[in-house]
Amino acid sequence: MNEAIIMSNQRTQIIEIGHEKSRLIIIDEFEEDPFQLINLASSMGAYLSQDQTYYPGVKSSVAANIIQIEPYFNRLKDKIRRAMFAAYGHSQITISSSSFSMITLKPEALQFEQVVPHTDGISENNYAILHYLSPMVQGGTGFYRHKSTGYEIISGDKRSDYLKGLAEDVKIYGQPKAQYIDSSTDIFEKIYQIEGRFNRLVIYPTRLLHSGLINEACTFSDDPRKGRLTANIFVTGK
Repeated sequence: MNEAIIMSNQRTQIIEIGHEKSRLIIIDEFEEDPFQLINLASSMGAYLSQDQTYYPGVKSSVAANIIQIEPYFNRLKDKIRRAMFAAYGHSQITISSSSFSMITLKPEALQFEQVVPHTDGISENNYAILHYLSPMVQGGTGFYRHKSTGYEIISGDKRSDYLKGLAEDVKIYGQPKAQYIDSSTDIFEKIYQIEGRFNRLVIYPTRLLHSGLINEACTFSDDPRKGRLTANIFVTGK
């Protein structure tokens, strides 16, 4: 795994990964009181399964609790402003959606779409923000290259070729096992991974191939105080 450090200070790193030189932002010790967010996540409404999006767990939208969550959003936008400009050249960001999420699906129950890397979108200037909120490290996030096409970023003009290549790969190598991807496989090469440390925040382009990494400590619990809790926020940069 080769990466280039673009910027690094006490808490913030901007790194460049892969052949397509995608930039990631990593900020440690992001919130002064991350337990306040865990308390908020615990007070949310029902956490619902995400069958339509293939997210292997449950999510709770923050829309109904916007008054409670808004101070966090304001702090977040203020704290990431410099890094977003340094990494991506954006001076403004707009939040498009957000949720608290927990991975609850056991490996044997996974579908094909959940055992291969995915993207969160194919549009330019859209970014995913992932804030790890489990005091115990229950995995992290891996980033991947599709071997047969060489793609790491799936933009609109690449999507058709990527899907065709993936279908051909399955014919050659067979259906992937029902398990969370971790290391490189016959079809995908892992190009970088980030440990899901408590109170670490990560930002990456939504069209970058990635997957949640699940370690042996993962509880698969739907209790925000015990599960692999993350705040998931999607933003657009200008």
